Amino acid sequence: MHSLIEGRIRETNGTTYLVHLENRTCGCRTFQDQDSPCSHAIAAIYATHQAIDFMPIYLRRATYIEMYEQNLPPVVHVVKLGIMHAVVGVLTSN
Repeated sequence: MHSLIEGRIRETNGTTYLVHLENRTCGCRTFQDQDSPCSHAIAAIYATHQAIDFMPIYLRRATYIEMYEQNLPPVVHVVKLGIMHAVVGVLTSN
């Protein structure tokens, strides 16, 4: 596997973008602005690296699984109806 750090990616319409994987930048600015690889960076990544290495941690499968390992308690909202108070909640079956 090659170790591409910087490269030019050409689209089918002839437009060329400079991608720098180490700096996480691309000439289209999507890579640096959205903190996720753009299509040009993905093309460079697939040629030389594992895509997961360039995804933000909050978009990784392991992070998602870890976030939802614990049971989430039901959300209860208190709604004020004039002088009366009603509690609206989520019913769980046991």
